[in-house]
Amino acid sequence: MIRFVDKISSIGVSDELAFLDATKVRTLNQQAIIVIAMCIYFGIIAIGNSDFFVPLLALVATGIIVFLNYIHKWQLAAFYWTFIYPFLVVTCSYFYGEALRMDYVYTHFLLSVLFFLHDSKLKYFAIVVIFIAFLLSLYLMNNTVAPYAQDVFWFDKIIMFAVSILCTSNIIIALLKGFNRYYEENVKKQLTLEKLNKDLSEKASSLEKINIHLQKQVHMASHDLKTPLRSISGFTSLLQKESSKENGNYSQDKIDEYQQHIQENVSTMKEIIEEYMENSKEGVIRK
Repeated sequence: MIRFVDKISSIGVSDELAFLDATKVRTLNQQAIIVIAMCIYFGIIAIGNSDFFVPLLALVATGIIVFLNYIHKWQLAAFYWTFIYPFLVVTCSYFYGEALRMDYVYTHFLLSVLFFLHDSKLKYFAIVVIFIAFLLSLYLMNNTVAPYAQDVFWFDKIIMFAVSILCTSNIIIALLKGFNRYYEENVKKQLTLEKLNKDLSEKASSLEKINIHLQKQVHMASHDLKTPLRSISGFTSLLQKESSKENGNYSQDKIDEYQQHIQENVSTMKEIIEEYMENSKEGVIRK
């Protein structure tokens, strides 16, 4: 039985629907199940009576909600439940009058508006429609003779009240579930943002330390490279002077010596650069 109710409640629910929209579809189906069960009860006890068509009419009207959900028109089903369905209660008020007093049912419809149409501009218009339906019910119960009032038993009033309580409780539970899910998602988002901020702060601090380390390495490297650079510059000048002597008066030995000194200083610079590159990598990894 529970599986059957759950299956009926899931009619029209798809993976594309957001959690709140899926909850609305399930709630509409559950409202329909409750009312359909009531219509079947009243239809059975009304067999052979003149008022048999009233529960039949209510059964068809309620089945429309399930059908609209089935074809994935849950917004239209919500509109139907809050705008049109209240006038079915007006019809029942005419046929049964105060014998089956139903004016308290409109409280449920007002609660339905807050749940199904909370994000729609039509919610204010729906409240006006429900109020008009409520006034019509009061007028009919107090100013007309109900043709089927004699067919109402005392137990029927209990059934009607129980159905109203079940439908109202169903809406309240759906509202609580939606609020709880909204709260959990916001808490989760807040925790995620806090974690991201903490990670970003830690990375910023680490990058700052790496930047300071690299600045020190660059400063030290530039200082240590000055000596071999000066030597290279000096020996390059001597090599140019020696090479520019005319009439073959240059000394090949000096040229070779200067070139050797230049090569040694280049090797020294290469070693210094490689050493600082390695130190920088180790420093970055440690950070």
